This record gives sequence, structure tokens and C-alpha cells, in this order.
Amino acid sequence: MKKLILFAVLSVIGAQAQATPNGVRVAHLNTMYFETGSTLAAKEIHYGHVSIDRFSRTIELKLQPAFHCPAGAVCAMVMPQMITIELPNLQVKKGGCGEVIYTAEKNLMPVDGPRRTLEVVDNRHNYCEIYPIIPTVVRYTVETPRPYRQEEHQMHGDEFLN
Repeated sequence: MKKLILFAVLSVIGAQAQATPNGVRVAHLNTMYFETGSTLAAKEIHYGHVSIDRFSRTIELKLQPAFHCPAGAVCAMVMPQMITIELPNLQVKKGGCGEVIYTAEKNLMPVDGPRRTLEVVDNRHNYCEIYPIIPTVVRYTVETPRPYRQEEHQMHGDEFLN
């Protein structure tokens, strides 16, 4: 009986560890379009996910670069570290077709840094039938002041898990 109770308690704890906290929405990204010549395009990203935390008012984008080992070479079997982009100042608005648009931005251009913007479009409630609807669309934009350059990246994903 003690083993059964211990198993039940450990199962509940394990299920809670895998669940996302209330107020955090997560969507897996499966299609990536990176601007040619950008640092993200050079990393050959395989997959990623985006999470929106309404309590801390942030959007977090995590991208997993590819693992490369030349043929015949001895390589450590270690996956490259995920690229994490977390931006504050979450704003939420409704689009013209019922879609929910989440935007977060960090602007360091006044001190010669980049302006980074993440925009996540949740199309679950989109009622327009103009084009095939992609459940989740993520746009990541980076603007640098000197020399001025703008990179725009777009990713598509599944519906939010919660």
C-alpha cells in the first residue's frame, strides 16, 4: 500500500513539473523563414517554441540550432545550446479578423544598441476566410542603428498548448 501511495504522489509531482504555469501560453514552431545572411540563418535552426507569459509580461522565443559533425570526425555528442530571446513590455491587441496579437519590444537604439521586436499572432479566433490560416505566426525583427540594418524573420507553428 505504501508503494502505491508513493507512486501516486510521484506521478502527480511529475505531471505538475511538465505542465506550464497558469498564465503562460506555449506554441511549438515547425516552419522557419530567416533573412538570408543573418546570424539566425547561419545557425540552421531545426525547431523552436514561443511562450507568452502574461504575468511577467514577456515573450520568450527559444530556437534549437542544428548539430553538425563532419563525416569521419570524432565529435562530442552534445546538442548546441538553445538560442533564447526574451523581450519585455508585453502588449495585447485584437486584429481586424479576431486574431490576438501579442507584441514585446526592447529598444536600445538611443544608446547605439539594437531594437528587437517579437510579434506573435494567435489565429485560433480568426474568422476571415481570405487565406489559409496558420495557427501561430511569430515575427522577430532586429534593427541596428550603425550601420542601419533591419532583419526580419518569420516562424509558423502549431496552436498554443493552453
